[in-house]
Amino acid sequence: MSPFTPIVVAVVLGGIIFSLVRRVPFSLAIAAVIGAVFAIEVMESWLVVSPLVLDLAFQPVHLTMPASSYTLFTSMFLHASFFHLIFNMIALILIGPLLEERIGAPRFAVIYIVTGIIGTFAFGLMHLNEHAIVLGASGAISGILGAFAVLYPWEKIAMIPLPPMRVPFLVAIIIAVETVFALNPNSHIAHEAHLMGLAAGILLAPLIMRIGLPAKEAPRLAGLEELAINDELKAILRKIEGESVEDVRRAWQDQFLQRARCPECGGPLQSKGRRVYSDCGWSMKMRRKE
Repeated sequence: MSPFTPIVVAVVLGGIIFSLVRRVPFSLAIAAVIGAVFAIEVMESWLVVSPLVLDLAFQPVHLTMPASSYTLFTSMFLHASFFHLIFNMIALILIGPLLEERIGAPRFAVIYIVTGIIGTFAFGLMHLNEHAIVLGASGAISGILGAFAVLYPWEKIAMIPLPPMRVPFLVAIIIAVETVFALNPNSHIAHEAHLMGLAAGILLAPLIMRIGLPAKEAPRLAGLEELAINDELKAILRKIEGESVEDVRRAWQDQFLQRARCPECGGPLQSKGRRVYSDCGWSMKMRRKE
């Protein structure tokens, strides 16, 4: 065992616990943890194969070795090169905080970790009889992207070098590209892990959002109907009306108000409490609907 292995495990667990206890954004805390782990990897870079990587990276054979199953988790914090690290960090920092601020750190952490493990596990099943070393946060990042697409399909995000586009369109492009490369037998990238992490995010995010469902459902707010003047706003309004999880309903309501326009001046709307208003002086008070 590498002498650095216990240090890496302590850094990973400490970063996760610190984020959730001190309410530091989980996505940014994970980015910092991954950067710290990569710095430790570099300290062992004079070796042909780092003992740290052999200790903590995932290999398909580990699925037949219960004692090594922890690598499904630890492999998400290792990276093979500086460019591998930077690419994943850019994606995590661009996407992670946007989703986390809408659903909260605990749910974001569950989606990130669970989809990352599922992606790696699926890759292991597909390559069970092959020798491979899997490491990186790509499966987990794909998972949060899939969650973003299913929870906030109207949201637009920018992924360098692509222009801003709605998340489902971006996901469709990524699926097409990943599928093409996954068909290449000479590829050294775990594209299957990316695709399975993405699928896990799409399928599991709505279920994970039910975590912490309050015993008594909070009352809804009425009054938005008059602002739903196009198909997009009507679709979001249906999401608001059909949602039983308060946090998710509030997130959809925020999305609605960001896209709605003042019925008098056509300008953007602002909200404070249950009051919605525009700079022109128009205002409306949302009512409770039991």
